[in-house]
Amino acid sequence: MQSPSQQTHYVSIADRLNPTRRGFEPAFKAAWAELPKHEKQQQVKADKAKIAALKAATATADFPYAVNTDDHCETGADAYADVGPVLALLAERLGKSKAALRVYDPYYCAGAVKKHLGALGFASVYNQCEDFYQRLAVRPASHLTRPAAALT
Repeated sequence: MQSPSQQTHYVSIADRLNPTRRGFEPAFKAAWAELPKHEKQQQVKADKAKIAALKAATATADFPYAVNTDDHCETGADAYADVGPVLALLAERLGKSKAALRVYDPYYCAGAVKKHLGALGFASVYNQCEDFYQRLAVRPASHLTRPAAALT
């Protein structure tokens, strides 16, 4: 298992300092205790800015259909990193490069799936804010949706 600092999703200072949270890092907590107050303030300010940017990036889109907000949660980059090798194997078996493999994720949240899969080399990702059920005639090469939803 990766340490929180090696994971591909953001781990806040609060998570890194709290031993009851998944992102806890004992070494970070020990180093934090020795930091001068002004350095802690700078790090907290940067942490708050990062959290605000993440919230803005995953803000609920203006959906052209009725939605249940509980169904619109972005899957983290680490989950896509876990399924990346499976998609790469699929591409290989189809005689395609990862960049040429067409991935269709019909369940739009805030669009992060394109960024996450793109970072893994999958350049042809279709994930738009549209009614999936009106697009059922589309036959994608592969279909991936919320890979960690059943595991979290």
